[in-house]
Amino acid sequence: MVLETYKTENTKEIEHNIPISICDYCSKYFYEGDYRLVQISNECIDLFKLEFCSIECLQEVEKNYHIVRLFEFEKHNKKKLVDMVKEDDLMNILVINFVEFIIDIENRKPIKSYEIIDNYFKLYNKNKDYLTDKETKYINFIRENNIFNLF
Repeated sequence: MVLETYKTENTKEIEHNIPISICDYCSKYFYEGDYRLVQISNECIDLFKLEFCSIECLQEVEKNYHIVRLFEFEKHNKKKLVDMVKEDDLMNILVINFVEFIIDIENRKPIKSYEIIDNYFKLYNKNKDYLTDKETKYINFIRENNIFNLF
């Protein structure tokens, strides 16, 4: 279990569990040592790989997002180390240039990873003549940076 210690004014130490991840369906926090279903297939970069707290959460997502059925999952209890610098850079570019594809602006919350993947899949399969300039740039950015490897 990961513990972070803070000192108060009275030099009394307070320990806090720091979440290492979150369930992509029910938003339950994962802590070091918690078992979860982790996407192991390479359909997307680590930033968008899915994690679920239970098979039930995974199945709920699969009901409405059929693309998720193509992904492989394994039960894990360790956090995989990733190249956060590269992924932070990609996320910053997405937020700056393509915010409407990754954030629900009306409700002011991030769009779930599986929804982002599904929306990209739908855009990718949309007739190219009906894509807006922004949608075309988004598809090209995703493709150039190998964010989703669905095709």
